[in-house]
Amino acid sequence: MLLSRIRPFALSLAIAATVAACGGQPQAPEQGPGDVTVVTLKSETVGLTRELPGRTNAFLVAEVRPQV
Repeated sequence: MLLSRIRPFALSLAIAATVAACGGQPQAPEQGPGDVTVVTLKSETVGLTRELPGRTNAFLVAEVRPQV
């Protein structure tokens, strides 16, 4: 029952939104291409090493013993 009351309201709202979106406003004239900046790159070798202080611990420990 509530749905039958809401349906006409929703339909009229959708139609109003569609009509409002179709406003006949004139569009701005197209602009030419924008200004760009050109940068020339040169390649060079860069070292990527870093020493960090720290300590490591094993996650698992396995004991290896000979069979006699």
